[in-house]
Amino acid sequence: MSGYHEFTGQSPTGEGNAIFKFSISQIDHYERYGPESKFYELHSAIETLANPVAIYEDLMRDGHKDSLCYVGLPRRHGDGTVCPGPPGMIFLVYVTRELKVFEWRWEIADCNNRPEDAKRRFRTLKWNSQNT
Repeated sequence: MSGYHEFTGQSPTGEGNAIFKFSISQIDHYERYGPESKFYELHSAIETLANPVAIYEDLMRDGHKDSLCYVGLPRRHGDGTVCPGPPGMIFLVYVTRELKVFEWRWEIADCNNRPEDAKRRFRTLKWNSQNT
Protein backbone atom coordinates (compact mmCIF):
# COMPACT_ATOMS: atom_id res chain seq x y z
CA MET A 1 0.00 0.00 0.00
CA SER A 2 1.50 3.30 -1.07
CA GLY A 3 2.20 5.84 1.63
CA TYR A 4 2.72 3.25 4.36
CA HIS A 5 5.46 1.09 5.82
CA GLU A 6 4.04 -2.33 6.61
CA PHE A 7 5.01 -4.59 9.52
CA THR A 8 3.73 -7.95 10.64
CA GLY A 9 2.22 -8.26 14.10
CA GLN A 10 -0.30 -10.31 16.02
CA SER A 11 -3.83 -10.35 14.69
CA PRO A 12 -6.37 -8.56 16.91
CA THR A 13 -8.07 -11.91 17.47
CA GLY A 14 -4.92 -13.26 19.10
CA GLU A 15 -4.61 -15.95 16.43
CA GLY A 16 -2.18 -15.61 13.55
CA ASN A 17 -0.61 -12.49 12.11
CA ALA A 18 -1.81 -9.29 10.51
CA ILE A 19 -0.17 -6.49 8.54
CA PHE A 20 0.03 -3.11 10.32
CA LYS A 21 0.54 0.14 8.46
CA PHE A 22 2.61 3.12 9.64
CA SER A 23 2.18 6.35 7.70
CA ILE A 24 5.42 7.25 5.92
CA SER A 25 4.62 10.97 6.24
CA GLN A 26 4.08 10.63 10.01
CA ILE A 27 7.38 8.77 10.43
CA ASP A 28 9.21 11.30 8.26
CA HIS A 29 7.75 14.15 10.32
CA TYR A 30 9.09 12.67 13.60
CA GLU A 31 12.47 11.99 12.02
CA ARG A 32 12.82 15.54 10.67
CA TYR A 33 11.08 17.65 13.28
CA GLY A 34 10.91 15.48 16.36
CA PRO A 35 10.49 14.76 19.01
CA GLU A 36 13.41 12.46 18.29
CA SER A 37 12.27 10.01 20.98
CA LYS A 38 8.98 9.49 19.14
CA PHE A 39 10.86 8.46 15.99
CA TYR A 40 13.04 5.99 17.90
CA GLU A 41 10.04 4.56 19.77
CA LEU A 42 9.07 2.93 16.47
CA HIS A 43 11.26 -0.01 17.54
CA SER A 44 9.11 -0.43 20.65
CA ALA A 45 5.87 0.00 18.66
CA ILE A 46 6.78 -2.71 16.16
CA GLU A 47 7.77 -5.10 18.95
CA THR A 48 4.54 -4.38 20.85
CA LEU A 49 2.42 -5.16 17.78
CA ALA A 50 4.28 -8.45 17.31
CA ASN A 51 4.16 -9.51 20.96
CA PRO A 52 1.41 -7.74 22.95
CA VAL A 53 0.40 -8.61 26.50
CA ALA A 54 -3.13 -7.30 25.88
CA ILE A 55 -5.32 -5.84 23.16
CA TYR A 56 -8.17 -3.47 23.99
CA GLU A 57 -11.04 -2.57 21.69
CA ASP A 58 -13.31 0.45 21.50
CA LEU A 59 -11.38 3.46 22.73
CA MET A 60 -13.87 5.49 24.69
CA ARG A 61 -13.34 8.75 22.82
CA ASP A 62 -14.97 10.36 19.80
CA GLY A 63 -14.09 8.84 16.45
CA HIS A 64 -12.38 5.74 17.86
CA LYS A 65 -15.18 3.30 18.68
CA ASP A 66 -13.64 0.64 16.43
CA SER A 67 -9.99 1.42 17.18
CA LEU A 68 -7.67 -0.92 19.07
CA CYS A 69 -4.93 -0.46 21.64
CA TYR A 70 -2.04 -2.94 21.78
CA VAL A 71 -0.24 -3.05 25.13
CA GLY A 72 3.29 -4.39 25.45
CA LEU A 73 6.54 -4.65 27.35
CA PRO A 74 9.04 -4.17 24.52
CA ARG A 75 12.74 -4.73 25.01
CA ARG A 76 13.93 -2.76 21.94
CA HIS A 77 14.29 0.95 22.57
CA GLY A 78 15.84 4.06 21.12
CA ASP A 79 18.34 3.13 18.46
CA GLY A 80 17.43 -0.57 18.79
CA THR A 81 19.18 -1.24 22.10
CA VAL A 82 17.82 -4.31 23.86
CA CYS A 83 17.05 -3.74 27.55
CA PRO A 84 14.03 -3.64 29.87
CA GLY A 85 11.65 -0.70 29.49
CA PRO A 86 11.32 2.02 32.10
CA PRO A 87 10.20 0.62 35.50
CA GLY A 88 6.45 0.83 36.05
CA MET A 89 5.76 1.67 32.41
CA ILE A 90 4.08 -0.12 29.50
CA PHE A 91 4.02 0.70 25.82
CA LEU A 92 0.75 1.40 23.98
CA VAL A 93 0.15 1.34 20.23
CA TYR A 94 -3.16 2.67 18.91
CA VAL A 95 -4.49 1.38 15.59
CA THR A 96 -7.63 1.79 13.53
CA ARG A 97 -9.84 -1.16 12.61
CA GLU A 98 -7.96 -1.15 9.26
CA LEU A 99 -4.73 -1.66 11.29
CA LYS A 100 -3.31 1.78 10.51
CA VAL A 101 -1.17 2.94 13.43
CA PHE A 102 -2.00 6.47 14.58
CA GLU A 103 -0.25 6.79 17.98
CA TRP A 104 2.35 5.08 20.17
CA ARG A 105 3.83 5.96 23.57
CA TRP A 106 4.96 4.89 27.05
CA GLU A 107 2.40 5.10 29.86
CA ILE A 108 2.20 4.26 33.56
CA ALA A 109 1.22 0.63 34.22
CA ASP A 110 -1.04 -0.81 36.87
CA CYS A 111 0.05 -3.85 38.91
CA ASN A 112 -1.02 -6.18 36.04
CA ASN A 113 1.00 -4.38 33.33
CA ARG A 114 -2.10 -2.76 31.88
CA PRO A 115 -2.90 0.94 31.46
CA GLU A 116 -3.66 2.24 34.95
CA ASP A 117 -7.09 3.58 33.98
CA ALA A 118 -8.06 0.96 31.36
CA LYS A 119 -11.67 0.55 32.54
CA ARG A 120 -12.30 4.24 31.94
CA ARG A 121 -10.47 4.38 28.59
CA PHE A 122 -11.41 1.14 26.82
CA ARG A 123 -14.73 -0.66 26.56
CA THR A 124 -13.45 -4.21 25.98
CA LEU A 125 -10.37 -6.30 26.71
CA LYS A 126 -10.32 -8.14 23.37
CA TRP A 127 -7.30 -10.36 23.98
CA ASN A 128 -5.06 -11.09 26.94
CA SER A 129 -1.78 -13.07 26.88
CA GLN A 130 -2.61 -14.60 30.27
CA ASN A 131 -5.62 -16.39 28.75
CA THR A 132 -3.77 -18.15 25.94
